[in-house]
Amino acid sequence: MKFSLLLEIGRNGRCTAWCADFPGAHVSHPRESETVEAMPEEIASFLYFLRHFGEEGCVTGSFECSVVERQVFNVALHPCDTQAIFSVDREPLTLAEQKKFLRWLGHSHTMLLDLMNGLTPGAWGWKKEGKEGRALGKMGGGWTIEAYLKHIASAEKWYLSNFWSGLPKLKRADDITERIALVRNQLKECFAGTTVEERQKVVDADGELWTLRKVLRRALYHERCHSKGIARLLVQNGWNVVDYIRKGLGV
Repeated sequence: MKFSLLLEIGRNGRCTAWCADFPGAHVSHPRESETVEAMPEEIASFLYFLRHFGEEGCVTGSFECSVVERQVFNVALHPCDTQAIFSVDREPLTLAEQKKFLRWLGHSHTMLLDLMNGLTPGAWGWKKEGKEGRALGKMGGGWTIEAYLKHIASAEKWYLSNFWSGLPKLKRADDITERIALVRNQLKECFAGTTVEERQKVVDADGELWTLRKVLRRALYHERCHSKGIARLLVQNGWNVVDYIRKGLGV
């Protein structure tokens, strides 16, 4: 089966590929060729993830990927850098698609909670190796599991604020799990009342264009991306990551 790929390429050659058919499925590598080559495996993992949660119509077998859109930016891109709005992002979001993507986001959140289940206090500080002298999480700085989780919550809030200005502040939550839940509940509330006009709207937020389709794509990608980072850290430290998560994230 063939899947359509959307590419985002930086001046330094760094390439992120997105699967147009499955928002959230993505890979990023230093070069375009290796990025495209890695996408079939990522799509297979994403489909396994969907099948695990009972989603229908998830094909199995071998996949072919065809690049349908390339966007090249005159800035150096780094892992997790992304700003493109693709042609598919501009297509009006149907209510049925919105419900489907929100359901997928719910599955992703369940996977994240399962990943966190039973973690000991010491595990929160397990750290990805980073470049010496770099701030935590900044341009090569190491990430702890705690930092990953805090970032997931803050970024999702930011996605929403790019489309809906003036969102109410959330109550303070020192517990990371509660903070993530508060932001996710706000996302659900925002999408619960979307209008036809909103699902067709393009918003300019400080020079970057957003649609509701793009908000959902980015939310799906972001939680999956950092769940992979957490899972890899847990595996490296000998934690028993359950099989469905390893296969569903491709780690």
